[in-house]
Amino acid sequence: MEEVTKMTKRKPLKLASLATLMILLFIGCLYQKSTALAINPYLPEWEHIPDGEPYVFEDPEHPGKERIYIYGSHDTSKTSYCGPDLTVWSAPVEDLTDWRCDGVIFEYSSGAKKDTMYAPDVAVVNESDGSKTYYLYPNDQTTKRNSMVCKSKSPIGPFEPINLNSDTDPSSTGVMGFDPAVFVDDDGRVYGYWGFNKASMAELDPATMATVKPGTSIIDDAFLDYEDDDQIRFFEASSMRKINDKYIFIYSRKTRDGEFGLGKSTATLAYLYSDNPLGPWTYGGTIIDARGKNTDSEGNTFAALAATNTHGSLAQVNGQWYIFYHRSINNDGGYSRQGMAEPVDITFTEDGKVKISEAEVTSEGMEMNGLDPFKLYSAGISCYTTGGSYIQATWDKNDIGGAVSNNKNGAIVGYKYFNFTNFCEGKKDCLNLRINYTGTGNDGIIKVRLDSPYTDGKDLGTISVEKSDSQIAPVTKMLSIDPEKIETGKHALYFLFETSSESSLCSLNSFQFSTEPIPPTVTVSPSASPEPTVAPTATPTPSTPTPILETPQPAPAVYNLDKVKLKAIKIKKGKAVIKWKSIKNASRYEIQYSSSRKFKKLQKKTTKKTSIVVKKLKKKKLYYIRVRAYSTINGKKVYGTFSSIRKIKTR
Repeated sequence: MEEVTKMTKRKPLKLASLATLMILLFIGCLYQKSTALAINPYLPEWEHIPDGEPYVFEDPEHPGKERIYIYGSHDTSKTSYCGPDLTVWSAPVEDLTDWRCDGVIFEYSSGAKKDTMYAPDVAVVNESDGSKTYYLYPNDQTTKRNSMVCKSKSPIGPFEPINLNSDTDPSSTGVMGFDPAVFVDDDGRVYGYWGFNKASMAELDPATMATVKPGTSIIDDAFLDYEDDDQIRFFEASSMRKINDKYIFIYSRKTRDGEFGLGKSTATLAYLYSDNPLGPWTYGGTIIDARGKNTDSEGNTFAALAATNTHGSLAQVNGQWYIFYHRSINNDGGYSRQGMAEPVDITFTEDGKVKISEAEVTSEGMEMNGLDPFKLYSAGISCYTTGGSYIQATWDKNDIGGAVSNNKNGAIVGYKYFNFTNFCEGKKDCLNLRINYTGTGNDGIIKVRLDSPYTDGKDLGTISVEKSDSQIAPVTKMLSIDPEKIETGKHALYFLFETSSESSLCSLNSFQFSTEPIPPTVTVSPSASPEPTVAPTATPTPSTPTPILETPQPAPAVYNLDKVKLKAIKIKKGKAVIKWKSIKNASRYEIQYSSSRKFKKLQKKTTKKTSIVVKKLKKKKLYYIRVRAYSTINGKKVYGTFSSIRKIKTR
């Protein structure tokens, strides 16, 4: 049938007091606007938030303005999945490069050890008084708390549990299980979805948001077990969206051995659709395969990225639909995952079908016009690693990003896509590529190729890697490129590694095109993990390298500012004198105060000093105060963590 609607062009310690939870919103991450991008991964590379559920909500601090919020788990344990807290990031819908860490929104413990929070979900209820209530399903899989539900009046919390039996019996009452998803329909009815290997769903009681609505029952085994179902093959990661009056169920699908020319995997997101929130369901297809399916020079399909699992959903921003998902890096079994996003098309046909285009795994992500090649990029934005190469995880906020390591003979590292437009303007000898790497004590070469890593790609040149190159301090070499080799438009970029050694040639740190021979300004911290020992490989003779120019490598100018510690607050008539301890590398301090615990309608002041007098405060009124340090680096502000919140009452 003719397609009639096209949506787009293109995832016992008692319960903390409210004040304590509010403080959690401002610890655990720095506001790193300068390193968060619309590219993949879209958050700073040191932040590991998988299982992302994206939602566009009104910004509580700026009524009438919208932000996209990412609710996911938090890979902080480094040796197992997830961690003890849920941390939220958000960005204004008009600028998807302006991501902000909104802090820890929830964590819980009923003893010495904090519970682990897995993939969460959030639902919003429009109240009769015009306000909104946000319900968080933290996916706490601790025994007897796996159906926990929390609520808040703000999308960034603080969230408090509402269905625990008591402080002495902190078990939860409800039906939700693993990987919960909750959907509030236009008529106010509420539906829940959950499951691992098999799917369950039910209509929930809106009075509890946790139990089955009276008079209804749970639909167990909504889909067959993936071993008995040759199409739907549900695994986990339930998510629900309603688009154009169609109910779209997004989930992690376990592919069959040999399907798509690859082995079994749980790294794909697929979708079902229905005219009703509880089905019956029609299988739609794959939305994203986080393995990064590619074909080699002989047409064989292979996975260009590590495959563990993935989880995510759909969100529309400024009329464009995106699929949010996560990838696995660090060669550690999936414990260092990163959020990713790609544009998709959603089409509705006259005969009731829903068609969602399968997205390609890219480095450009939500930068749909392609990446600017003349910016500095971490090697860690790679969307294509073969031959044993892998992206190293970093948790260091000073790093520009993770290096790509284990680049042994025959390895290929690729990036999709860069937009080459209006460069050189007919000039020759104007285009250079600066490549930053850390040596391993081996000789070899790095070939640079455009569009394809195979012989049908365009060779841009070759740099030599020397045995004498530093294995501690990064080395930068500059390759001169003939601009006539690059046509205007979008191109993929590939680095091909050749060495006669049986081990890795080098770690690739960063790269940048330039039309001016200026030295690089930022590099990956040399604290990256050492190169691993790798198995022997074939040893073809390296080809002759293109002449290169070595350039000095300055230290990175990035500061990790400490949390401000308040010393004293003296209350006087109509004013308050606030003092705090000095923070190393701080340029200035920002003081925020408000009569609201959530800092609504807050007021700000800045100073270079470690004290300030806040005047014109209302008499006999409660105020909440917090302070943070910041530095201005390369024209952009980098903020430290807020101080603990102080409550005062004026005279």
